[in-house]
Amino acid sequence: MKVYRISALVLLTALTGCSGDTATKYVFDADELKANTATYTLSKGEMDQLGCMFGSLLFSKEMQESVRDGKEPNIDNAEKFSPATIMVSTDKIEWLDLAQETPIVNGTVTLTGIGDESIDLQVVKDGDSLAFGYRDKKLECRMPFKKSAS
Repeated sequence: MKVYRISALVLLTALTGCSGDTATKYVFDADELKANTATYTLSKGEMDQLGCMFGSLLFSKEMQESVRDGKEPNIDNAEKFSPATIMVSTDKIEWLDLAQETPIVNGTVTLTGIGDESIDLQVVKDGDSLAFGYRDKKLECRMPFKKSAS
């Protein structure tokens, strides 16, 4: 009987330990976007590449902290902005700099901004690569993220 109890305890511990969803840390890959802007700009309008680069500011630590604090962002030093950091699980994304947790529903997350503004982002995951699809009227972009080394 002792063997049965120990086996059940070991089985329960193994099942509990293996079932947990561990999050993976990602950071926005601004260098990849800059190097391959045409690839990540899915729409073909005359100014769309510039629009995607401007839209990528949302994925900076400084911009997300401004939104989190309810302040208007200062983009004077945008060239020196740091990449935003996120934790990705199978069912949610934690935006560390924004202090938001967004459930992934039908492959989409919704970020809440200042006031009642929000933006829907398509989660595009392919192996280790991750991108967020962004659409605003005719502008359509993908914002690449890479796994964090730390």
